[in-house]
Amino acid sequence: MRRYFITRGAKTTAGGTVVGGLTGFRITQVDIALEGHEVLCPVCKTTGVKVCVGPRLEQWARGRRVALSDDLCRCKCDPPPRLLADQFERFQTLTSINA
Repeated sequence: MRRYFITRGAKTTAGGTVVGGLTGFRITQVDIALEGHEVLCPVCKTTGVKVCVGPRLEQWARGRRVALSDDLCRCKCDPPPRLLADQFERFQTLTSINA
């Protein structure tokens, strides 16, 4: 299974947008997103935060885990929207051993 790194500007399943990113850590000139970075949600009209869920290889930057596709936007929506990959160059490959 592949989980893609999330970058600033990525969308959610509710049409939200990742607005937080770590300046200087980039994929194709776009900042990567980390756990706790902000996500604007147009459905519930709040600013949520990115929450890591599901299997992953542990990768950290500045004390936070990197955001991956299918992580959650913790806003007021129920169920919480999932993050959608907007780039396909950087990813984690998970196997049955580490999933």
